[in-house]
Order: sequence, then C-alpha cells, then structure tokens
Amino acid sequence: MILLAATTDKLQVVTSAASNIDLHVSYADYSATFTMAGLGRQNTNVQTATTTDILAAPSGTNVRNVKQITCRNKGTLPCDCTIQYNANATLYELHKQTLQPGDLLEFVEGVGFFVVTNITASRLVTNVETGSQRIFRSMLAARPVATAGTEDLLNVSGTAYCVYIGRVAQAITVAFVEFLITVVGAGTNTGEVGLFSSPGPPNKTAQTLTKIAATGTINVMTALGVCRNTSSLAQVVPAGTFLWAVCRLAPTTTQPRMAGLYADFGQGHIQTLAGASALTGITTLASTILATAATTLAVCPDLRVTMD
Repeated sequence: MILLAATTDKLQVVTSAASNIDLHVSYADYSATFTMAGLGRQNTNVQTATTTDILAAPSGTNVRNVKQITCRNKGTLPCDCTIQYNANATLYELHKQTLQPGDLLEFVEGVGFFVVTNITASRLVTNVETGSQRIFRSMLAARPVATAGTEDLLNVSGTAYCVYIGRVAQAITVAFVEFLITVVGAGTNTGEVGLFSSPGPPNKTAQTLTKIAATGTINVMTALGVCRNTSSLAQVVPAGTFLWAVCRLAPTTTQPRMAGLYADFGQGHIQTLAGASALTGITTLASTILATAATTLAVCPDLRVTMD
C-alpha cells in the first residue's frame, strides 16, 4: 500500500536516459471518514532524462491510495527509472530499476514492485548466454576462406573495426579478444583490441561506443592462426551490457589479412571508424555503419570474445 496523505504529497519518476517511458497510475481516494471519495488514473510519457510527476496530491482531507503503477520502457535505450515519494519536497526512493528496451516495472497493491523482462526482444539481439559458455561471437555469418588473399579481409591500417557481440545476460569476466590471421603482415607490430559498450542494440544507425577496456599488447602479424591480446583483460562485464569487440591494427609495412564477417544488411552489427586513434588512449569511439555491400566477401574481422 502506498498512501498520499497530504496535499503536499505526490509520486514522481526519475529517468536517467532519453528513452521513451510510458507510466500509468491507478488510485482510489478516501475521505476522512474512510468512505470512497472517487477513483482515478494518471498517464504520463517521459522521453528525457528528468524528474516527472506521475501522481498528483489528493485534495482537501482525502487520502489517495495507490492501487497500481506501470512503468514501461518502449524506447530503444536502457533507462534507470526511480519511483520516488515527494513529501513536501522531501524525497524518498521507493524503487529503482534499470529497464532495458521492452521491460516493464510494475507495482500492485498487496504485491509490491516487480519487473516483467522482455525476454523475446533480448533473445533476438544477443547470443551471449548464461552457464558455462566460454566463447562469444557475432550472430553474423563468417566468410569461409577457401583461398587466403581472395575471400578474407585485407586490414585497412588505422581503421577501428567494431563487432556487436550481444547483450550480456549475466555478468561475465572477459579474458581475450581474438581474431584469425590468414596472411601475415609485416613491419612494426602496432595495434590494439578492446571491449566497448553501446547505449542499445544495433538499430541501423551509427553508434557512439564507450570503452570498457583495451590493450595494445597483442600479436598482430608474427604468425598465421589465432591472434589475441597476450595478457588476460580480466574485465568484468555487467549483465545488461550491449557488448562490442573492437580491433585496430596499424603495422608499418604490410597489412595482414583476416578471416571476416559479412551479410550485415545494413543493420549496424558491424561498424568502423577510419583513421581512429589508438584504442588505449580514447574513452569513446564514434563509429560509422557500413553500407550494405553487393558482395559476399568479408567486410570486417571476425572478432570473438573469450573467457580463457
């Protein structure tokens, strides 16, 4: 039971992101003699990071009894939603929840607060599972390499290649970012790999990625086969993270070739940034979506994230 007992009491929501949040509050008013004075509801939509009134105070000597609150994230960005009680400008947090796109926070009198997770939507945008899974990779098709140097990807020096791995279902500790060298490069070994996150899943537009961790200590050209960072990142990635693997190689003489991904169809699971700065020295990366190519050749390295 949540009661607004004075004309200076109200309920508010605090939103952390510019998503699209629908709120509904149903209530009953009771007089000072505990007789029903009326029923009502208040609907609110919030699309900015702000504090918004979601239930007004009762009038006169009435007491307003909250029966139900629903708070649904129908946008594309995760959003922290805090339901707070405002007692004449003194604030009390009742519940705080990070709502992923499609999630619903609900309060029901006699039950309390609970979350209905948009499991279907989560499953469609991720291949990061729970349990004992050790290797995480893109859902995109990997280009078979029958002849090295023809169907694989020739690295463009200094370009950051970003591959969407998925939405993390439970916290994981990432050790390595790895890729497959099919033709050895030459020159000074310069390059980095890293883990990045985005505000939401791929949405057919360019995204600004935020660095979680990066290292410049990798084996980029010295031998054919799997290359990865030489020391474990030992990086904890929280549940709910929209996770990306990123690499940037800039050998001084000859660029390597790598097994790659294709068939993104412009969805934005693959993004790049030409002439990017070293991943170790940046905090964000403003990547660009790749145009849909009329080819089945690799357009981005097949980057994978491993636990060991």
